[in-house]
Amino acid sequence: MLLAGLAAGGAAGAAEQLAAIAAGDSIVAVAYAASTPGRFRNVLDGDVADVFLLVGTHTVALARAADLTVTARGPFDLTRGLADVVADVERVPVIADGDTARETFRSALIAARLALAADSAGGAQAALRDAVEYARGRIQFGRPIGGFQAIKHILADRYVDAELALSVARLAIEAHVEGAPDAAQHAALAAFYCAEKYSAVAADDIQVHGGVGFTAEYAAHLYRRRADSNRLLLGAPAELRADYMTTMIGGREL
Repeated sequence: MLLAGLAAGGAAGAAEQLAAIAAGDSIVAVAYAASTPGRFRNVLDGDVADVFLLVGTHTVALARAADLTVTARGPFDLTRGLADVVADVERVPVIADGDTARETFRSALIAARLALAADSAGGAQAALRDAVEYARGRIQFGRPIGGFQAIKHILADRYVDAELALSVARLAIEAHVEGAPDAAQHAALAAFYCAEKYSAVAADDIQVHGGVGFTAEYAAHLYRRRADSNRLLLGAPAELRADYMTTMIGGREL
């Protein structure tokens, strides 16, 4: 999304890089420096990328992995790869700056947060299904544990959470695609709400499994890891909530 926006704006090298991605010849990762220039932390897929889009406060640069210092990290979420990246800001080629860079990145960030909301909504559904299937098959005291009231209450509450996450994500995406007047508010809500519900469902998936929910033999821990990763991947929860309140009160976009 970010690279496509830059290519549409005529950024040098962006169109060629898009072609390389389409041909399967290149893996691109987006690195965002929130504060320190040239230092990018927790870059998603940075451990396998060969090209990086380096997004600063006012500029976007395009650099090959061979020209950067890339350090793979051991992620909490075992379904994703992360890396820290250090660049010499004086040497990497800038392909966009000023208003063009800021607007393109803002649009891409909204799209990424909506995609992550959809991932969280789907993950909540999957984690709930995992918990229900285990509750049906696990026999204790001569009956499936799903027949016990305590388990029923947990699953019922998490069903509500999963459906809420799905509804919020779907509404936000539809509003964004249609250009609805309240699209910004829906996107700001989905940015934190869906991941929070996913985390709640995933946590109780482990609870339903009992002690084995933490083990590698079951997928429950993978859902929990991804859910908590989603909560932090594109902004701290407190910051995302503050963005939502600002959007609701001031009517401004993200």
